[in-house]
Amino acid sequence: MTMTTETKVLDGGLATELDFAGFDINDDPLWSARLLATNSAAIKQVHKSFLTAGSDVIITSTYQASVPGFQEYLGVSVEEAHKLMDHGVRIAKQACQEFCKEQDIGDSPGSRTANDNVTCGHQR
Repeated sequence: MTMTTETKVLDGGLATELDFAGFDINDDPLWSARLLATNSAAIKQVHKSFLTAGSDVIITSTYQASVPGFQEYLGVSVEEAHKLMDHGVRIAKQACQEFCKEQDIGDSPGSRTANDNVTCGHQR
């Protein structure tokens, strides 16, 4: 059996890019996940910058996200916390869709995997 492998470029440094953009998240227990509630547009912009730089896979901004964490540090309900987790996936998908449209590549939103990675489906 022959196995075909394809190399994918993973994004990286979401928190670093947000820090460079002026968001002080380094000492925040939610880290970049706080911006899901406070400034999701900033997260989407960083996702799109990674796609512009050549990333094939976008990782959601849910690294430090958890229902108990959102409850404790944002004061939200369990339901609202789950919505914020889903929002992280939607933001990544939206960034891919918008990037693909801007690049005239097509309207391929990609797919969600077990690791909450989102691929754009664009060809470089």
